[in-house]
Amino acid sequence: MKTKRRLELFAFWQPEEISRHLEGMAQKGWLLLEINHPFWIYRQISPEKISFDIAYFASASEYDSQLSPA
Repeated sequence: MKTKRRLELFAFWQPEEISRHLEGMAQKGWLLLEINHPFWIYRQISPEKISFDIAYFASASEYDSQLSPA
């Protein structure tokens, strides 16, 4: 699996911009795999049209014991 790491400087209050960016990346053949702020890791896919919707959970944390695994 081929991956690409890019510096992305989006903020959580820019969901429309993030959606457009991810849709453009998918059309170029890259799908978001992981976010390690400020770097985003993408994996190579066949170029396709994919729609994205962004949700922000202010209290979500990997250390929050009340969250259930997705």
